[in-house]
Order: sequence, then C-alpha cells, then structure tokens
Amino acid sequence: MIALSPVCYFNHSMPPSSMLMESLPYLSNILLRSGIEEVFGDNTILRFLTDEICGCKKCYNLCARGVFFPISGNDPDELEADFFPTVIEHYPTGTSRKNIIHLAQGYLNDFSFYDYGSKNMEIYQQTYPPPYDLEKVSMKIVLLAGRNDALASVKDVELLRDRLSNVEYYLLNNRMLNHLDFIWGRNMNKYLFPYIFNALTKNNSIH
Repeated sequence: MIALSPVCYFNHSMPPSSMLMESLPYLSNILLRSGIEEVFGDNTILRFLTDEICGCKKCYNLCARGVFFPISGNDPDELEADFFPTVIEHYPTGTSRKNIIHLAQGYLNDFSFYDYGSKNMEIYQQTYPPPYDLEKVSMKIVLLAGRNDALASVKDVELLRDRLSNVEYYLLNNRMLNHLDFIWGRNMNKYLFPYIFNALTKNNSIH
C-alpha cells in the first residue's frame, strides 16, 4: 500500500489545523442536536454554500488562500486559480458526523478505535478505546510525506512510520509541498510520481 500524506496523528499539528481539530467535537454536538449525520453531502446546504462561494476563479484568494492553505499548508504555485473551481466541484466531499469525531480523536487522544464514551466498557471491556496495534500490520506500506504539510506533519508521519513493522518512508524534496499537492499539485509528475513509480517497481512481486 502507498499512503500519500497519511493522517493518523495530530501530535505536532499547528494552528489553525490544531484549532480545527479541537473544534470538531463541538461541531459534532451541534450536528447531533440538529439531527444531521452527514456533512458536505451532495444535497446539503453546506455543500451548496461551498459551491456558490468558492466555485469561481475570482474566489481563489478568499477560499484557497484564506481557508485551504492555512489548514493544509501554503503552496499557491501548485494549486492554480484556473483549476480551483474544478477542485471545488469534488471537494470537500461527504462524510459522516461519526467520522469527524473519529478524526478528532487523533488530536485529542491517540490513533485508536472509536470512543463510544459510556459504552466503551460494553464494547471494548475497558474505559477508553484501545489504540490500533499497528505493529501487527504485516503488509508492506510506503509512506510519502510533504515538508510543508500542515495536516500530516513530518513528525506525525514519522511517528506512524516508527509504529509500523514493514514500512518504507520518503520525505519528498520540494520544501513547499503541502497536503493538497499530493492530489492537485500541477508538478506532481516531477515531485511525486517518481517516488510512486519507484515504490511500485521495487515492491512488484510479479516476475
């Protein structure tokens, strides 16, 4: 498996990413009280507002520079204004309220099973959810990290690396590479693809 800027831990995340993680449980409570279990679904008000506000080239500075880059890392050279409306057509995409809470656990606690609160004892036979036993993951995993990634920081990806037993780790050369560049960076054929091709060739079991 090849993991691009994997998000498991938030031990070393910086504001505003860390502030976003801290706010997620409060957001979840608001959604729960409102009877909302899906976030950014195709037919939701939040998705509609995102499309209307950010779905044009003129909104690049407001949305990309004002929201996306502070959270993911600043790299305007890779995410072009002309391409940004295409990004907004597909991102953010729908997820569940439960998934948001589970993501926040990586910042508030550890990379562990979902925290059911008072039901933990019934489900896990212990007060708190157990951490994932990553040492038992035997399959080969390749981790690729960006130096300017504000969500999956280098130190947090290295923490994941140290807990895996069969792993290769690569820190990409471009010092400005952020979390979004792994998917939408315009020069990934230069900065990212060689690592992927090398990993596929190196670990190809078909001879």
